[in-house]
Amino acid sequence: MSERAMRILVLTSSTVAAMNAGASVARLGGAGTSGVAVEMHQALEETHWIYGVGVEAYNIIQRTWPALHHIYYNIWRR
Repeated sequence: MSERAMRILVLTSSTVAAMNAGASVARLGGAGTSGVAVEMHQALEETHWIYGVGVEAYNIIQRTWPALHHIYYNIWRR
């Protein structure tokens, strides 16, 4: 029986800085381990350009007027 390398796919997005930070740590942690291949994919940004625009708009709102996010979230949550 042959041993196969463990492959890990990390899906992340730039909408939350902690997501990218955690994904980077997972990638670096797996990179030093033999038999482990860690691959990162930014699910929104790398899928379609319009999603990338949405992510950038979201990040601008979060940096400049985070209260707007709460208004939006509370409307769509209902």
